[in-house]
Amino acid sequence: LDLHEGETKDISVHFLDSSGNEIEGQDAECYPLGFDTNDTDTSIISISQEEHDDDHSGHDHGDEHGDNVFELTALAQGWTVFKILVMHDGHADYTSLSILVTVTEAEDVCANTVVGDVNTDGIINVVDLTTMVSFILVTSVPTDAEICASDTNNDGIINVVDVVEVVSVILGTKSNSIGTNDATEA
Repeated sequence: LDLHEGETKDISVHFLDSSGNEIEGQDAECYPLGFDTNDTDTSIISISQEEHDDDHSGHDHGDEHGDNVFELTALAQGWTVFKILVMHDGHADYTSLSILVTVTEAEDVCANTVVGDVNTDGIINVVDLTTMVSFILVTSVPTDAEICASDTNNDGIINVVDVVEVVSVILGTKSNSIGTNDATEA
């Protein structure tokens, strides 16, 4: 598994037969996941799972009670391993091979973003402004890339100041490279 520092992934474990088809009747509560982290560097990754009631007396293996899902969070750069255990009646019925997790530097989501071009159509126009206003009024939630494109003054918030900057670009009173100074001579 490859993750970037700070990234979290939800991972689901499914029971498959030799043909790759889902095995029916394998209840996630009757076969909960466990983890062998003896060889895991816990400064690199964190593994968490929603807690379930472990009392399976009188359980019916045919009921569907959810999936075996866990969350893997990359904490720091490096690599480490862990094993997945499929538990039943207090012991591991199955232990996976070691699963390698490599954590690399966090991606810079703003690296390829053109400030002001919120909808990434290559043009800074009124459509970008209306999108920014929807973020300010909280009628829509921006993605990380949309935040990068909307926060023209790079102060960490999208507000009227950012809208004014984009209006200046549209009207031609400010250069298209928002955040840099206009040339004073040519």
